Amino acid sequence: EYGTTTGRPRRCGWFDACAAKYTAELSGVHELALSLLDVLTGLDEIKICTGYKIDGKPFESFDPTRLGEVECVYRTVSGWSEDITGCRKFEDLPEASRAYVDTVEEVLERPVAFISVGPERNDIIVHNTRIDGLG
Repeated sequence: EYGTTTGRPRRCGWFDACAAKYTAELSGVHELALSLLDVLTGLDEIKICTGYKIDGKPFESFDPTRLGEVECVYRTVSGWSEDITGCRKFEDLPEASRAYVDTVEEVLERPVAFISVGPERNDIIVHNTRIDGLG
C-alpha cells in the first residue's frame, strides 16, 4: 500500500484484535466502528490476531512493552471477491464479510456499530448500535 499524499510505501499488517481489545477496555469503549472493510475485498483469506506467543508459549496478557518479542497467533477467515461499496445493510454484505465482522465482535467482546464499506461519507452500514435513532 502507498500513502495517498506522499506516495511512500506503508507497512500493512493483519488486524490485531488483542491490541484493539486492550485499547477498548482501557478507554471504556462500548461499541466499535470498523473502517475500510472494502479494502479487504479480493483477498482469499483474512487473518485476525487473536493472541500472542513468546518463545513458542502462549502469552496471555497485553503488554505494550513486550510487543517486540511476541509472535502473533492468527484466526483465519474466508475472504470475498464481491464489491461491497454499494451495501447499506449488513444483510447486503457477502456471507464471508459478515463472518469477518461477526468474528471481530466475538474476539473484541463488543458490537460493531458502524462499518465503512467505501471511500465516500455515506459508504457506511449502521449495524449493532444502541444509539437511539441510528439502529
